[in-house]
Amino acid sequence: MTAEQSKRRKAEQFQALEFLGSALSVIEGQGRQPDKWERERLTIGFCAYFCGLYRVAQQEATAAMSTPPEESLYGRVSDFDAVDLDRLKLLLSQARSDAPSADIFARQVKGVPTSPTSPE
Repeated sequence: MTAEQSKRRKAEQFQALEFLGSALSVIEGQGRQPDKWERERLTIGFCAYFCGLYRVAQQEATAAMSTPPEESLYGRVSDFDAVDLDRLKLLLSQARSDAPSADIFARQVKGVPTSPTSPE
């Protein structure tokens, strides 16, 4: 990777974090939890971020702040129902710490502790 490509990639990474953080700030500023559409879009956005797909992460954050295409599609129970604002903010914090891992992402979304507990 050339220096220019590396610089562009870092800029994409930074911009993705800014978009994800802005979306969470809007939700938190409204004093509420993310709705189903926002949970799905932001969770997919963080997944994309942790996979290095920064433009996709940015697009998902943007989509989270838009109106769902067809509300009836989002009335079903989904794997994203357990994702709340605190979990999304934790993912943002981990992304900003520059120490993300797919394992951390999967555990946080599913509510599994990130550090194993020792058997008693």
